[in-house]
Amino acid sequence: MIIKLLPSHKPLVKKLFDNAAHYEIFSSTYLSDLNNFHSYGLIKNEELKSFMSYYISDEDLSWYITSHNFDEDILAEIIKQNEYNNRLKFYVLRTQNSDWNSYINDRYFFVDEIFVPSKTKCNFTNYWELLFNRNLSEFDSIVRCYLLKQEHRGINDNFTHNT
Repeated sequence: MIIKLLPSHKPLVKKLFDNAAHYEIFSSTYLSDLNNFHSYGLIKNEELKSFMSYYISDEDLSWYITSHNFDEDILAEIIKQNEYNNRLKFYVLRTQNSDWNSYINDRYFFVDEIFVPSKTKCNFTNYWELLFNRNLSEFDSIVRCYLLKQEHRGINDNFTHNT
């Protein structure tokens, strides 16, 4: 079962963190009442198996995957919710060895925004704060922007326009 993680899920979430400081940062950001930061998890047998967190921009209709230890079903659920809210573009920090599942590849095309060499600070504020969490990566990384392909775009009940 995929659920939105809430403050009441802190004991379940804590088990997935090896570092207490990282858990505290995650919990104070994603398991709080902040409007722009969200996290979803996969619960099996009353245990949290994986999670994914993301940030929703106030400046445009994009969103940022900020941390992931996730199951593909979590990603698909979050994408569906964001698509329903007309958020058709998202950013993620990728290492050169990683690959997405076919659901993403079938529905989205991508643009590599920037390449960031290992142990180098990213100069773009949103990327540095949201994707890198203000930490230097030990791996070469790519900030990738995914956009929903035109053939998958439609007008949902939340979207209105003037004719």
